[in-house]
Amino acid sequence: MNINSFTKYRDDIIKFHETNEQSTQTNKTRLSALYVLTEIEAYKTLMVQLCEIVNDQYKTQKLNQKQLDNRLTFDEVCDKVDELGKILKNDRLIIILILYYCL
Repeated sequence: MNINSFTKYRDDIIKFHETNEQSTQTNKTRLSALYVLTEIEAYKTLMVQLCEIVNDQYKTQKLNQKQLDNRLTFDEVCDKVDELGKILKNDRLIIILILYYCL
């Protein structure tokens, strides 16, 4: 299969993305790549439709019970940041290593 196949089999690819059982996010991402490769407007149109669905899902996204049980409070996060900040202030080698690997 080569890039021309994405043009030649456009209708089959569109139909597949409208009917398959994969996540909406996966289909949206794949269509985005197809549009970038081919600039076929049909891929973009379906991608935008799926993007709107994904955005709506994000708006109504809820945490499950396990996520709620393991969630840190804001104060717990602040405490951890303070704790790590003290470690960094006391150990210049860590700071040097961080800067070295970031640059």
